[in-house]
Amino acid sequence: MIDEEYFRRYLELREMIESGYVDYFILESIEGYNQLVQESQKALPKDSLNVIGHIIEVIKDDLGLTIWKLTENSSDANRIGTLEKYLKEKYQNFSSISYSPKTKNLLTKSLSEIRKHSLAHNSLQKGNTSISITSLKESLDEIKGKFNSSCKMQYDSRVSPIEDSEIFSLQFHVSMGFRWMIENSVVQIQQKARGIDNAQI
Repeated sequence: MIDEEYFRRYLELREMIESGYVDYFILESIEGYNQLVQESQKALPKDSLNVIGHIIEVIKDDLGLTIWKLTENSSDANRIGTLEKYLKEKYQNFSSISYSPKTKNLLTKSLSEIRKHSLAHNSLQKGNTSISITSLKESLDEIKGKFNSSCKMQYDSRVSPIEDSEIFSLQFHVSMGFRWMIENSVVQIQQKARGIDNAQI
């Protein structure tokens, strides 16, 4: 069976959820890198800390807004809720699962408030509202579970839930990509430094 409208909605939401996990795993990789630096008792230059801090804030914003876009109530946009509404209207035997009270509170209150501030101030912590990265990850996991419950092969044989193995693969590739980026940057800096030293001899 094929349902083109269902499949289109499914693909868009799947890509958004995967993008959210990429954001989270980048943040996780940065944290791991910072721990390695601390364990080696090496101090990062102040400029490096500023860059890392900026990257963290931008990615946190992106992750928070991705979660908001996946769950906000809009009759026009493709969201988890509108996908479920579509399935309920077309297939009467479809039933959805609910978010936990903690995630529901984060989605309806904290993220909505933060989105307003982010549009003006570009920060995930403004006023009296802030959200931890752990809370964002927990919400993303629940969103994935809710999305997976909407993946029904009897409605379209091309759909499939996001498996844990796919998430682990994302984690591995993001971690390796981040490590390559850092190591490559260090090598380039060292090469430039040697070039400057040789030019001065």
